[in-house]
Amino acid sequence: GSGEVVNGQVEIFFDAKIKEVIADADVKVIVTPTSMCQGLAVVEKNKNGFIVQELGNGKGSATFDWLAIVRKAKSSVDPSVELMPEAPLAKAVSPELQAK
Repeated sequence: GSGEVVNGQVEIFFDAKIKEVIADADVKVIVTPTSMCQGLAVVEKNKNGFIVQELGNGKGSATFDWLAIVRKAKSSVDPSVELMPEAPLAKAVSPELQAK
């Protein structure tokens, strides 16, 4: 996906349909800045989403691409079947971004 840090931070939430099929295992998130900034870090992550902040307590704005790697939960109907619904992967939630 892609996101934008505004005032140094953004929280990305995975789509509800995707959250349903993510196992409780570790979530791995890779971010790549696509505009100039002091650098970015994933400071929190779980099956609900993740938080990206600018390094050095920066308060700038920057765009980035991200890749989340998760384990799929097994189907409750047939544990041998892995589920992955067709749905958007995530959305950014930031008051500054919602105003755009």
